[in-house]
Amino acid sequence: MPPSEATASSRPRDSGADVSFALSLPRGPAATGDARHVIRRRLGEPLSADALDDVLLVVTELIANAVVHGRGDITLEIAFDGLGVAGVVADEGPGFAPTPRRSGARRGGYGLELVAHLTDRWGLDDASSRVWFEIVARPGR
Repeated sequence: MPPSEATASSRPRDSGADVSFALSLPRGPAATGDARHVIRRRLGEPLSADALDDVLLVVTELIANAVVHGRGDITLEIAFDGLGVAGVVADEGPGFAPTPRRSGARRGGYGLELVAHLTDRWGLDDASSRVWFEIVARPGR
């Protein structure tokens, strides 16, 4: 089942093209690919290739976490104002507290470290499964 674009708008602006949209994604293995497809289509032109890659990787990781650890449908919200991308990934679960990666662990556990590395800011809303991020679209990114 393809994602539904709950809201979608685009308009030109002096600093670049404003783009904002929201998707409702069924929790399942196709969720990450569906989100990447829409992001490429909506942000592929206004973002540099490096910034687009960062957004795609961050969103893929956060949606994969929601698929594996969350509950219910997944919501993705993206806004680009010509200067940067702000995003939110949420599911219907009760939320979580990130835990530090244990030394010696062999598989998994790097996702939120990757998100922290690729974003300018990110965080969790208290007592929810809502994760937000910001990526500044600067030269070279």
